Amino acid sequence: MDGRKPLVGLEQAPTPPDLAPFVRALVERRDAAPLGVALGLPDPYPLLQLVIGADYEMRRARQTGPFAAVPRNALWGPTDLVWQARADGPVHVYCVVLTHFGAAVLAQSSISNLIDRHIDVDDLGLRGADIREQLSLARSTHERTAVVVTWLRRALHSSDIRDQGDLTLADAITQGRARGSVNALAQEVGLSTRTLQRRLTAISGWSPKHLLRVARLQAVLHHIHPAPWEFASADEPLLEFHDHAHFAHDFKQLTSLSPSQYRSAKRANNDCLINTVYPA
Repeated sequence: MDGRKPLVGLEQAPTPPDLAPFVRALVERRDAAPLGVALGLPDPYPLLQLVIGADYEMRRARQTGPFAAVPRNALWGPTDLVWQARADGPVHVYCVVLTHFGAAVLAQSSISNLIDRHIDVDDLGLRGADIREQLSLARSTHERTAVVVTWLRRALHSSDIRDQGDLTLADAITQGRARGSVNALAQEVGLSTRTLQRRLTAISGWSPKHLLRVARLQAVLHHIHPAPWEFASADEPLLEFHDHAHFAHDFKQLTSLSPSQYRSAKRANNDCLINTVYPA
């Protein structure tokens, strides 16, 4: 951004074509130093977080209570909550950004069962010890990517789930490829509004209106970030708001921050993270 060396280091690897239905991105994060307590903002994407360095602890930001340890290798469900997160040292994690379909296949479960949860991969029968040992021995991002891709192929292709069904629409909304009103989406896919409401809520855990809202926030975060690690669609997400006041109110309500606070924190910390914010 301004010539300073960033404290947060991210390296993205290409997603192999055979994993594209399941995986949106493969990203390794390796920080240069401990950064303190962060805010984790709402995120419509399920994540596979494979911790290599310091342990994570989290708690809901809008509730009082102690921090709780997060499994080192876990499937993080989509969330519309704001979290507080901290690590006991520099963060080093390999993150697989999943599609809804990919998360459903890994979990052998509806996404509605994953909302706001951090589930140990061992509890999903995914043999987390295998990947823990291999990641600890790998010497570079390239080697760790090879480990993760091999492990994902084994886990995904051993699944019985093959029909994407309504997950296709959930992924289209999450990725910003399907926008507009719920009525317009229902007409586009040839369903009644009530049927779309029922089916998408059952599969994704959120109503179509709420999924659209959280997905719109994701597009906005990409748009207002000074230098995000991943650039979203060239479409202007702010045009979906009635006016600036509506935008600012919706942003604050979802994130607990104002848009200017978000931008200021990103400039002050020189980081390219999108859904994680460290105080300015």
